[in-house]
Amino acid sequence: MATVPVLPITPVPLEINISDMTTGTLNGTGTFDSLMRACKVHLAEEYTKGRITGNDFAQVYLGTMNNIIDKSMMYALNQEKTNLELQNLQIQNQVLELNKTKALIDIEIGNQTLLKLIEETDNLKNHNGFHG
Repeated sequence: MATVPVLPITPVPLEINISDMTTGTLNGTGTFDSLMRACKVHLAEEYTKGRITGNDFAQVYLGTMNNIIDKSMMYALNQEKTNLELQNLQIQNQVLELNKTKALIDIEIGNQTLLKLIEETDNLKNHNGFHG
């Protein structure tokens, strides 16, 4: 009889941890922190080269910050969604393996039933003196 390998299902956190987005410091390790550091470098270069000046700088900075907040949140949500999709695929794979094993068991039961019927038929033939 076939054995079914049972794959471990990786536990998935069902909440978004704010520290994944920001640790609340300028040198933080969250997604927001990292993206803001990169954007600040680019904004500083544009300001230094005179491409963004005065009130435009404040508007660009605020728009950038809002955009990065949105992107950081979407990244966290998509990461959570991906984790759940991976868990679902693991479960689907286990179901497929179980179905394959069930099919093999059903075939084996069918074979055993057929052999038993053949044996019983032979026994009946021998018992009744039928030779043919």
